[in-house]
Amino acid sequence: MVKIHELGNKFDLEYRQKLNENFKNLNNNVENVIDKVVQEAFEKVVDSAKIEWLPPVNTFSDLVITYPNATEGKTAMVRDSGKVYRFTNEEWLEIQDIDPTVINAVETQLDNHINDLQMHVSIDDRLSWDSKETPESVGGQILNAKTEMMNWVNQELQKPLIWTNITLQNGVESFSDGWRPRGAKRADIVYIKGAVKNVTARNLVVATLPPELWPVTSHAYVQSMSLDSSSRGRFARWTISTSGQLIIEGTTNNEFGADLWFPISCSYPVS
Repeated sequence: MVKIHELGNKFDLEYRQKLNENFKNLNNNVENVIDKVVQEAFEKVVDSAKIEWLPPVNTFSDLVITYPNATEGKTAMVRDSGKVYRFTNEEWLEIQDIDPTVINAVETQLDNHINDLQMHVSIDDRLSWDSKETPESVGGQILNAKTEMMNWVNQELQKPLIWTNITLQNGVESFSDGWRPRGAKRADIVYIKGAVKNVTARNLVVATLPPELWPVTSHAYVQSMSLDSSSRGRFARWTISTSGQLIIEGTTNNEFGADLWFPISCSYPVS
């Protein structure tokens, strides 16, 4: 009887150890899945925000012809309309509308200057032509200057954005240092990035943006948020008012929580 009792205790101990090991492995697997989903979501947010400038084209149809192998984030201006298009989800989508008059006028003047061969040399020069520069060589120099100017314009457009911190309110906090909310503006486009936590109710004003980042019309958008307890995706609807208030209007199943991950990244025009 004593041996049977000892065997029973040994079996019970081994069973408990095995059960604890299985629960530990299951918990590790769940954490790995959550980490992977969060990382993939973050990478999608980064891809949706990046811009890589390409030289301008003449018409919208030239985008496909000139850049047949465009990848996510490639961006170019169309001269005839002044619109700027970004390659997003396998198609060219308009993200900005600028006045192309100045750029097109400069290009036209330079082209006319290049084609007017007579104006590049004087009468005396033409009398001793062999010892002077030819219209072709002068035209080449002007063409190089034009190329340098266009490269400079493209470099200006590609300069890094200057980010400023966004001041949070109503108890809302930055999700982490790496997710600190920031805003930037280039031309007529505003860019917002970051994530917050301690969002506990709908229609909560999370922050008020500085005036230069206010949209002309209310900007509403949807962002992903923390997965639920069953690793299913959840989403939050945000609005940026014309007075710069960043407001969370609601979430999937009206779910909120102090430690939940709430990204706020987006972009929108201000004119």
